[in-house]
Amino acid sequence: MFKISHVRELSSITGIPAEVVGVVEGIVSILDRVYGPERDPLEDDGGYAVILHGEDDLSVLADLGLEVDELCPEYTDIIKTSIGVEYIHAVILCNNEFSVYILMPKANASENLLDC
Repeated sequence: MFKISHVRELSSITGIPAEVVGVVEGIVSILDRVYGPERDPLEDDGGYAVILHGEDDLSVLADLGLEVDELCPEYTDIIKTSIGVEYIHAVILCNNEFSVYILMPKANASENLLDC
């Protein structure tokens, strides 16, 4: 799992398709521009992106305070990658100034995320 809040953290992402990293780069670029590059992602407005790439990574969402079976994203999209793996991009609005952006292989997504 990768939890990315700022542009400066993008270099920590390894083993993830470039198309997915590009989506995350767009997200954190906007968050840094609008909410500031020095914000605390857990205490301040904005949010962060989470890339779940392992089959067991869904359990990590509960550690972040997100119950997988209760999530209903505001927005979902499919990212097609050059390696043939489809990723889901789901936006979870926690309040009007804080969002969690979840990206994961479609094959690992919960039924609930796929249904919403």
